[in-house]
Amino acid sequence: MKFNYYLNTGKRRFRLRSGETYTIGRNPDNDIFITDTTVSRTHARLSWDQDTFIIEDLNSTNGIFLNGSKISSARLNSKDSLRIGRIELQFTMTRVGVDVMEETISPEDSIILENRINELMREVHDPLLKERFSEIKRLFSAKKRNLSDLAYRDTLTGLYNRRSFEKKLADEWKRRKRYRRPLGLIMIDIDHFKEVNDTYGHQKGDSVLQTVAGIINDNVRSSDFPCRYGGEEIAIILSETLPENAGKVAEKLRLLVETQVKEIEGILVTISLGVSSYADNMNDPGDIIKAADSCLYKAKDAGRNRVVVS
Repeated sequence: MKFNYYLNTGKRRFRLRSGETYTIGRNPDNDIFITDTTVSRTHARLSWDQDTFIIEDLNSTNGIFLNGSKISSARLNSKDSLRIGRIELQFTMTRVGVDVMEETISPEDSIILENRINELMREVHDPLLKERFSEIKRLFSAKKRNLSDLAYRDTLTGLYNRRSFEKKLADEWKRRKRYRRPLGLIMIDIDHFKEVNDTYGHQKGDSVLQTVAGIINDNVRSSDFPCRYGGEEIAIILSETLPENAGKVAEKLRLLVETQVKEIEGILVTISLGVSSYADNMNDPGDIIKAADSCLYKAKDAGRNRVVVS
């Protein structure tokens, strides 16, 4: 039976390939690059072992916790929870050809289980048992968040998917119409992405796309909504953002991708960005998408690696 293997960080999802070895850390040279300061520069190693991966601590400062217990190395099972520094991760295995959601518990079952944990915590008086139940509840909550994310996030990049984008934009549009709050949208395209695939292969192309998505995800506000719109195209919904500030966000991301992707991937990769904001002559969410798309095409026609604002 064949499986797909993933390491989920909540914000991002890394595809792991059988037979490979991966390092995790804050240094951009790592295969799985995590910018959080509680993560050591080279924190851990994932190594293939017959039918799963082994995680090994590389003398990190804050250690590795597997399902709540500190470990130096361990074989991973599907749905294992990991904590590296303060970053929560989950290791998952899904059968090839089977939708990942078929292997998760239903929302109704998760509510029943959570209520039962709460009941047991109220019934138990031993402080040590209470502490153990609290740890179980924390792990369950983290897993439940990850399960919810699987339905709404793109499996390769960890960004929100197209379905999430459409729902969020519709909600923000209604809020903008009701409360007259500013709303912006950035459409992003990786320049000459087909050449990356043709020159270096699709595995490198996937890695570049993941890296670009990670840089964008790590450098927008928590209230912003970055999505994989399709292929190598990424969209960011900017709530409560004035037009002049939306352009500044886009330019910051352009510069970060130009400098950081080369450090991580070893090749120069740039992006083109089109920026639009709500205007009184717009009738529905499709209008703000069309405006951003028009600016994106202008940026590409003008030579790429630039921002055009409507």
